[in-house]
Amino acid sequence: MNRSLLSVIALLAAVVAAVLLFAACNTAPDDKDAAGAAEPTQADAETATEAPVQTDEPEATEEPLPTEEPEPTEEPIELPYNEVVPFDEELSIDLDGDGKDERVFIETVPSTEYEYDFFYNIRIYEEGEEEPAFVHEIEYASYEAYALAVDNGTEDGKKALLFCRWFDSDDYETCVIRPLDEGGFDAIDADGYFPDPENIRDCFADGYLAIYYRTEILGTGSVYTRSRLCGEGFESVDGLYYYPGSEAEGSDLRFISVIAPLPVTVNDEGTGESYGMTATPGSYVAPLYTDMATFVCVKLSSGETALIFFSDYDSFIPYIDGQPQHYYLDVLYAD
Repeated sequence: MNRSLLSVIALLAAVVAAVLLFAACNTAPDDKDAAGAAEPTQADAETATEAPVQTDEPEATEEPLPTEEPEPTEEPIELPYNEVVPFDEELSIDLDGDGKDERVFIETVPSTEYEYDFFYNIRIYEEGEEEPAFVHEIEYASYEAYALAVDNGTEDGKKALLFCRWFDSDDYETCVIRPLDEGGFDAIDADGYFPDPENIRDCFADGYLAIYYRTEILGTGSVYTRSRLCGEGFESVDGLYYYPGSEAEGSDLRFISVIAPLPVTVNDEGTGESYGMTATPGSYVAPLYTDMATFVCVKLSSGETALIFFSDYDSFIPYIDGQPQHYYLDVLYAD
């Protein structure tokens, strides 16, 4: 065999090998597992490492805090019968307890002299009658007034009409209109007043009417007493007059500074015995209640309860151990 033939055979062998290799590289296997996984390219690697697109996630909401269980409160005392009486419109109500309603009409008459003052006429009509069976005219102008119907306190179904008015110098008067046993009605002017019945619970204390009185004892202000109706208007149930905001109401106390050594009488709750002591300047007393005549019960800075006794009055000023109260206490001079 000559050299030319050998060269041709070698060339053909190389061509065949190249064709077989090309065919093997371009054949797509039907089974991935059989063919094996292809090596990742640079583009595949870049795509795989790209950061995922962030989407707006809903804001996290705080878990609601557990609410504290409200402390149990005492049931409010049920109020006796009461009904607010409007002005310049009729109110039907059985005042005399005979099972038939009367018509109550309180007329407002503006004063011709003072812009903010008014006169009032109270009229009561029997059922089906056009003429009033009872008329009561308030003779003096008032800058504020309100009315309330309450139980008469006689346990016979009768009602009383209370008309409270305020006039010059913050003076007050309450007119009490009540049915008479022999028929008809009567009106008396009683000392004491009751608050505006817009807040009706302020008009009662422990199931009784809360009737207020002005006082100068431990400062100018008002005290109230649990009251019932009587022939003179109102009478105190227990003879004690409480300071608004005192512990009797479960509210805040009014503190009064002691400016001179003050003689007081302390009752030892443990032994029941009483003894005298002196409240020192710089301490305070807080009034609780009084009998409006001889003493006032106070709470001391120390937390003890004590009595301050009055020797007499001079021009409405209580005297303590021979000195006016403003000698011992930081209260305004009252005259």
